[in-house]
Amino acid sequence: MSDLVENCSGHTFALPASDSLNPVWNPIDSKEEIIPYYDRLELPVKLAEEKYQVVGGLGTGSFGSVILAKIKNGYMQSIRKNMCRQVGTLMEPIVNYQRAPTQLVAIKIMIKKLHSVADYSRVKEVNFILSVSSHPNLVQIYDVFIDKMFLKLHIVMETMNQNLYQLMKTRKGSLFSPPTLKNILAQLLAAIRHIHRSKFFHRDIKPENILVMPTVTFYGSKENVPPSMKNCTYVIKLADYGLARHVSNNNTFTAYVSTRWYRSPEILLRKKKYSFPVDIWAFGCVAVETATFNPLLPGQNELDQTWKVLELLGCPERINCPEIKEPLGGYWDEAQPLAAKLGFCLPKLPGTSISHILPRKDIPRTERYQLYEIVKSCLTWDAGLRAKAEILAKSLYFQNTVLTEEDKLRYQKGCAFINSLSNLGEKELSTMKTKKMDNINLKENTNPVSSKINQIDGSASSTN
Repeated sequence: MSDLVENCSGHTFALPASDSLNPVWNPIDSKEEIIPYYDRLELPVKLAEEKYQVVGGLGTGSFGSVILAKIKNGYMQSIRKNMCRQVGTLMEPIVNYQRAPTQLVAIKIMIKKLHSVADYSRVKEVNFILSVSSHPNLVQIYDVFIDKMFLKLHIVMETMNQNLYQLMKTRKGSLFSPPTLKNILAQLLAAIRHIHRSKFFHRDIKPENILVMPTVTFYGSKENVPPSMKNCTYVIKLADYGLARHVSNNNTFTAYVSTRWYRSPEILLRKKKYSFPVDIWAFGCVAVETATFNPLLPGQNELDQTWKVLELLGCPERINCPEIKEPLGGYWDEAQPLAAKLGFCLPKLPGTSISHILPRKDIPRTERYQLYEIVKSCLTWDAGLRAKAEILAKSLYFQNTVLTEEDKLRYQKGCAFINSLSNLGEKELSTMKTKKMDNINLKENTNPVSSKINQIDGSASSTN
C-alpha cells in the first residue's frame, strides 16, 4: 500500500502504509490550506457496517450502548485521512504520539433518534468532541457520524483494557505504590487541566470513567514509550464526555449529574450554577479512593451523601469562638441558606482530619504532606476557595511527572513562537496580524462549533 499525504494544522503529514490508527505523524512543508471536514452544521451520514465489524458488547448506559468493533480491511487509510482534517478537535491526531497498532475500536451508539441530521450536531458530547483538541490523557476519537440504516449517532474511539475501578478491584487490596499513585493522579489532572483550558468542565469524573492500560501494552514495547511516560506503570485516559458543559452555558444545571459519591456540595445543595470546581471536588474524591481503594463518600442517597460530606468536612457555618478550630472543609456562608431551602439545617459537626482519610504511612513523609495539601485544597465547602487545576499541577507533589513535562513543552512552543515573531519585520508582522484577524472574523461568522457554543448549549433539543 502506497503512502498517503494529508494536510493537518497548516502542515502536511506523511501517513505510513500501516494497519494502525496511530502512525507517527511527521510534519513536512506545504502551503495548501485544509478546511476541517466537520466545520459545518451537519454530521456525515454513512453505513456503519460498511467500515466496522461488530465484535461484542462493552456496556450500556442512559446515553446508549458501547460496542467493540474491528475496522474492516481497506478502510484504515480513509479513517486516518478524515482524522487529519479535524483540526482542533478530539479527532485530530497527536503529533509524535504512537500507540501499538490495533484495528479494534469502541463505538458509542446513541439510543435516541433526533428529528433531523442537523440536530445531532447539537448533542452535548458532539459539541465537546468538536471543540476540545486532542490530548494524550483524553480518549482519542476516530470518527463521528450518523448511521444511514438506523439513523443513530455513532462515536468511534480508541479502546483501553479496563477502567480504574476495575483495576483497583482486581488488585484485591494491593495498593498502588507511591510512584504509581502519583503518576495516575498526574495523568488524570493533566486531562482535567486540558479540559478546563478549553473552557469546559467534565461533570462526571469517577473511577469508572478513567480508563487504564499498562504502559508497555499501550505503546507496544519499552522502546516505544515516550520519555515523559518512562516511569509510568499505566496510561490513564479520561472518558465519557456526555455531561461536559462549556463555561459560557447560562442555563440552570440539573442536580442529578455525576455519580452521587463524587458530587460536590454545591450540587448536593442545589445551587443553580456551578462550574470548574465540581471537577476539582471529584478529583479530590478520586485521589483518596485511588490511594486507599475505598470510596471517600459512599452515600446511600442524596441526604445520606450530604451527611457524609458534613461528617468529613465539618459544619460550614462560622462560629464566633476563637477556641473552635476551623473545620477541614472551611466555611461557606451560602451552605445554611441553601440547606434551609431544601427543608433542613446543617448540624454543627466538627469534621475529621486529612490524615484520618489518607492513612498511607508508606508514602514518604514530605510527599505525604504534599498530597494532604492537594486533597485538602480540593475538598472545600466553598467552590470559590477550591484550588484550580493550574495551581494543583504546579504542586511540588507533581514535580517530574507528565504535568511538568507538558509545561516544559508548552513553554518551548511559546518561546519558539516569540522567536519567530522577533525575526519578522514590521511589514510582515502587520500582514500576519491582518490575516489572523481575518481568520478570527471568518471563524466567528462561519464556524457553528467553536463560535456558537452558547447557542448550542442553550438549544432545547437536548437537556442539561
